[in-house]
Amino acid sequence: MNKQPTKWQLKIIKLMRGRYGHLDQLNRHLLVLAFGSMIINLFFSHYLLMLLMLLSVFLVYYRIFSKKIYVRAQENQKYQRWWQKIKQPWALTKSKLLNRKKYRYFKCPGCKQDVRVPKGKGKIAITCPKCHHKFQKKV
Repeated sequence: MNKQPTKWQLKIIKLMRGRYGHLDQLNRHLLVLAFGSMIINLFFSHYLLMLLMLLSVFLVYYRIFSKKIYVRAQENQKYQRWWQKIKQPWALTKSKLLNRKKYRYFKCPGCKQDVRVPKGKGKIAITCPKCHHKFQKKV
């Protein structure tokens, strides 16, 4: 049962034709920022929080209705690269925390690379996979 779009839906389709219209990662994070600042503003009413919320929502609408699709996609890619740099150290910390019962982590004295070795093996010689520096540690 395919329903034909109503007049209102056709007008929306016509309006959005040729526009960016994506709720990409940058837009989602801006909306979370707006929602978070709105919630905080309920408890600590301050004009800067309200301004941050309004600015975030305005920016999301601007990006959604923009006809410069390539520019908006480039903005999102830049944001994703920046966000990955922020997120990367925390991912390693999370991995270390989840594997703390099975593995020990050491820093290579030569190149500062994190090296993971199994626990309970006693004193072992560790070879860094990056610089091939050898060092001994008790596990």
